[in-house]
Amino acid sequence: MRTLLPAFIALLLTTQVFAQRRSELIEQVSSLNSKNDSLQSELITTQRALKTAETKVTTIESQNEQLKQTNQDLLTNLNKFIQASTEKTSYIGETLESMQKTEAQLKAMTDSFSAHDSISYMVLTDLKRTLGENAQIGVENGAVLVILNNTTTFGSSNNKIELSAGGKDFINRLSETIAKHDTLAVTIESLGNKSWSNVANKAAVIADHLVNEGQIEAGRIDAVGKAAEADVTYIKLHPKFDKYYLWLRELVKNGR
Repeated sequence: MRTLLPAFIALLLTTQVFAQRRSELIEQVSSLNSKNDSLQSELITTQRALKTAETKVTTIESQNEQLKQTNQDLLTNLNKFIQASTEKTSYIGETLESMQKTEAQLKAMTDSFSAHDSISYMVLTDLKRTLGENAQIGVENGAVLVILNNTTTFGSSNNKIELSAGGKDFINRLSETIAKHDTLAVTIESLGNKSWSNVANKAAVIADHLVNEGQIEAGRIDAVGKAAEADVTYIKLHPKFDKYYLWLRELVKNGR
């Protein structure tokens, strides 16, 4: 009996120790379970956050790709616009250059016409001064025109056509203006209904007098005769149309 009591007491103490130890273990397990639950909750929260972050990353990457494509499209369109603008600018430049050349051509022609008009006015003024107000003077097709009556301008001696005294005086005064305006050509055109040789000779007689008496350069003079009802002679002072035509053709051809 004495032996069992200590054993019983030892067993009782051991049981209490184990019970206390078991209680502590249960508390630890409970604490660990609580921590585990907390960790699980945090893990789930973290996983959700990670998934959300991954979704955001995917969205951002997609947006970046869209932005890159948009930027590329904008850059392509900008290059096309720049190219189109460059081509348009080049076209406008060429058009302006062409317009400037055309304007220069028109100005040159206008200046030429104005210069000729000025010369024509001066010729008319000089002719009226030297020939008198009663002389038949006008302008026709760009030429200053002097009209002579063949009956009073010409006489005849031994069936030879020659200038009358009045005709010589008139041609002498006319030659002053012709000599003064030495850039102009002179066309003598005699008309009559008698014969070709008759009217041609009248034109030649005036031409000879201008050259021999008026000291007019022969190369400036063109004398012709034409059959017509009127018995008159036209003396025309005009630009050298052949040279003027060549100048005008080169002006248009070369663009300057």
